[in-house]
Amino acid sequence: MFASPKSIVLKQSNYALDILQENGLLASKHMHFHMEQKLKLQPDLGKPVADPCQYQRLIGRLFYLTVTWLDLSYLVQVLSQFIQDPRQPYLNVVVCILRYIKLSPSQGIFLLSTSALYLQAYCDLDWASCPTTCRSTSGYVVFLSDSPVSWKSKKQVIVSRFST
Repeated sequence: MFASPKSIVLKQSNYALDILQENGLLASKHMHFHMEQKLKLQPDLGKPVADPCQYQRLIGRLFYLTVTWLDLSYLVQVLSQFIQDPRQPYLNVVVCILRYIKLSPSQGIFLLSTSALYLQAYCDLDWASCPTTCRSTSGYVVFLSDSPVSWKSKKQVIVSRFST
């Protein structure tokens, strides 16, 4: 966290760099996107990983990183669905996320103290997006002025039969 009289910046740059170092990716090339577009991850896709604990540990560390990395929330939520039976394609996506983090490990949330206070909220629903259960994934983000203060991405508990 960095604070001044006019702003506060919440970031986890040391934590992000620790994750990259633990996985031998500090010297790797960075990526501009954290996953390929229209990628659909499904159970039983590819071979099981040699060390499931590595995948599970990485997902846990990425969940903690989503505290300050809003754009990772949805993808980490999707990847966490495969934590009991991790497969190589899922681990490949996790490595892509880590290489994306390498692009700017000091990314964070910027809160400006001099801006006018107003709330904005946005939500979205990816109707029946899960290929195996047909459940929808919903998400929201709440901004205080221009800074995100709350966000979440979650697979719905029930199957929606219509989108309204």
